[in-house]
Amino acid sequence: MARIEVTDGEGRIEYSLRSEDGAFSVRVEASEADALPPESCFASLAESSAFFEAGDRGYTPSPDGSRLDGLQLRTHGWRARPLKVASLHSSYCEDPGNFPKGSIEYDHALVMRDIEHEWSTVHAPEAASTVSQ
Repeated sequence: MARIEVTDGEGRIEYSLRSEDGAFSVRVEASEADALPPESCFASLAESSAFFEAGDRGYTPSPDGSRLDGLQLRTHGWRARPLKVASLHSSYCEDPGNFPKGSIEYDHALVMRDIEHEWSTVHAPEAASTVSQ
């Protein structure tokens, strides 16, 4: 369980998420942009958008750790726009136990608005369906 707050208007987005137990938090402040940052690892918005559109599935261990639970995003008209991030915080990414210092770096952000979509559960690939403890 988490508390999520979003403000989206006049070209600016503020997003914050904090888990009820305080163990996880994310905070982003951004504004609409015309292009990706010049230092992005992607050559264009089209290249970045295609990369993320192809990654429409995600998996996480089930609460008992016996399997992977999957979720898939299906859209009816994929349209992503670049964002210029002014401020970014992720307790998960900033934890050196997850990512040693210097091993992870922010690249860019995208936003999608007013996209018809649906979420559905998916089964994990057989080879990955068991989670080792």
